[in-house]
Amino acid sequence: QLDTKLNFSFCPGISVINLSHNKIRLIKKTYFNFLFLLEIDLSFNRIEFIEYESFYLNDLKNLYLNNNRLKFLTDKYFSSVFYYRLSLNFQFNQLNYYE
Repeated sequence: QLDTKLNFSFCPGISVINLSHNKIRLIKKTYFNFLFLLEIDLSFNRIEFIEYESFYLNDLKNLYLNNNRLKFLTDKYFSSVFYYRLSLNFQFNQLNYYE
């Protein structure tokens, strides 16, 4: 799990975050607030749960969630306006349900 005090606000110009190959279990909606990210790589972690609205990032183009432990996926994680422009990789999870 990422530290609950995780804060990227000190680097507002960041556009790509690669947090792959860690032991992240949970994604909170506050982790990426106020960032203008184009790409987030969370692949090869242990993510089991993502809070709704975690990826309400209007500029996000690529999101890698592959090779995690997700059992559920919903479009409530993403901004509805930009969801259809998003390239999403969620292969090799344990998905049982998509909403």
